[in-house]
Amino acid sequence: MFKKNFFTHINKGGKNMTQKELSYVEDAIGHESTILSILKNTKESLHDEELISFIEKQEENHTSMKESLMNLLEEKANE
Repeated sequence: MFKKNFFTHINKGGKNMTQKELSYVEDAIGHESTILSILKNTKESLHDEELISFIEKQEENHTSMKESLMNLLEEKANE
């Protein structure tokens, strides 16, 4: 829900991002990178296949979010 609402707000009408919005997106990318590092380190220490599977799904979700944010910045940079 957050992802859909956020991207709808940022992309509405093709307007340029404010500095505040740009900073928010940059921070969010950094947070996603941190989360991905934590998930990777956690997964390496696990032995339970069910937990490893859960972590892998979380990695997919956070990788997708980070890629979406990166794509958004790229789109806005090319406008």
